[in-house]
Amino acid sequence: MLSDLTSGDPAVGQVPDPALFEAIADETTGNRPHRQVMARAMVAQVVVSLTRDRTVRGSGKPVPPWLVQVLDHIEHRHTQPLSVAELAAVPHLSPAYLRERFRAETGHTLTGHIQHVRLRTARVLLATTDLDISQVRRASGFGGPSHFARTFRTAAGCSPTEYRSMVS
Repeated sequence: MLSDLTSGDPAVGQVPDPALFEAIADETTGNRPHRQVMARAMVAQVVVSLTRDRTVRGSGKPVPPWLVQVLDHIEHRHTQPLSVAELAAVPHLSPAYLRERFRAETGHTLTGHIQHVRLRTARVLLATTDLDISQVRRASGFGGPSHFARTFRTAAGCSPTEYRSMVS
């Protein structure tokens, strides 16, 4: 089940150590003080491992600096509403050029990548916390509950509740 969480990022080829996900799960199930803070720090470690030493998936060539900036911005702000204009402002590109270059470099759309990052966050939270589904939805950056449920079901093949049952 944890292989779902470590299936990789569509834009880059780096995959965090699966043992880190096990450690996050262990941290959230114990009664240690500050366990949620520690789990969040470990999730941050996953994010860092996804953004370090990137190469464009399958090509072996380094990710351009502007793309690293955009991917980092998405990783740090995906829980909030994101617009193409906001993302384009990070590396000082036009929105149209950013869309075009992002797809050319990654093979994915910007909105598709943002959705992937949000779904990855939702999967981690469902597997490692006891947050209710609406809290997971909000913490993952999704707006309405029906959009979250539909998007999650399409991507994972099951509802968020069913996913949690499978990984527990």
